[in-house]
Amino acid sequence: RAADDPLTRVTVDYTSDSQIGTHLDLGRRFGPTKQIGLRVNAAHREGDTTTDGQQKKRDFLSVGADYRGEALVLSGDFYYSKEEMKGGTPASAYWFADSLPSPLSAPDAKQNLFPGAYGTLENMGLMLRADYEINDKLSVYGSLGTQHYDYWGFINGTHARNIQANGNFTGVLTGQYGFSDSVASEIGLKGRFKTGDVGHDVVVSTSGLLQESGSLTKSGTSFASNIYNPAAANVGTLPRSARKTGETTLTSLAIADTLSFLDEKVLLPLGLRDQRVRTRNFNGTTGVQTSSYDKSAVTPSVGLVVKPWAAPVSLYGNYIEGLSKGDTVTDVTATNYGHTFAPYKTEQKEVGVKW
Repeated sequence: RAADDPLTRVTVDYTSDSQIGTHLDLGRRFGPTKQIGLRVNAAHREGDTTTDGQQKKRDFLSVGADYRGEALVLSGDFYYSKEEMKGGTPASAYWFADSLPSPLSAPDAKQNLFPGAYGTLENMGLMLRADYEINDKLSVYGSLGTQHYDYWGFINGTHARNIQANGNFTGVLTGQYGFSDSVASEIGLKGRFKTGDVGHDVVVSTSGLLQESGSLTKSGTSFASNIYNPAAANVGTLPRSARKTGETTLTSLAIADTLSFLDEKVLLPLGLRDQRVRTRNFNGTTGVQTSSYDKSAVTPSVGLVVKPWAAPVSLYGNYIEGLSKGDTVTDVTATNYGHTFAPYKTEQKEVGVKW
């Protein structure tokens, strides 16, 4: 967020081998009470990397705007990020040590095993939030956000397999294209009141997340190469579109109350959350639904904070449960590639001292 004082900052950096970057940070506030703020960050960096023949370029832009009223606070955030690489990609080497008479000498750190590879990562997001204080004991808030993410090229999945004692290996390049689109929202009500000597800080909220994603993987033809003298690989072309392969909807309704005793020297946070996870999976070629599930659970949370001394020391502990979306199989060689497992419950226990 923009501070009360104007800010204009330009930073130039250089990273070996020859990555040159520029970053602009600009902040201003407007209005008779400086109630309107605007903060802009923009960055660009490009050049050769420490890997021979590889170049990278990065662009980033973020805009943060806010309004500070007596009862109403508004904020909006936008960001855009893009990273491009060409002429090489990181490698994952599968070593079969039992076939080697002795350890191999490490190749030059600048050696480029996949000089023809390329890739791009691009994402953008927009978030809006409003907080309104009805009175000194009651307030409401709401937020809405969306994000789009694209990736294509040889981001990972490049392998140097069957490495021999003389450095010969079999190279495999796996190209990928994928996307995800997400929309998230939350609405809540906050209240502060007392029952006798016990204070209450209550929050009731509901939230939702809808995410659609798709991916397509294409394995290239294997090729012969050497870790000390890499050969150029025929990377071919990759598709720039994919069908939807997954759809997930997460919703929750939560209530929490932080009870305070002895002038807030003892705090007891209590909460319950009703969570629901709905997932559908689709065949990436035909678009036909392959699996789905709809699960829900009520999960608790409880904590305790004690401030026994005049010094700012707190002793605390808490326990919380959650419901998480099941993981998706990402191994392209697996027979159940793309399958998403059922959701699972999680537990967290924590104890600590804060000073």
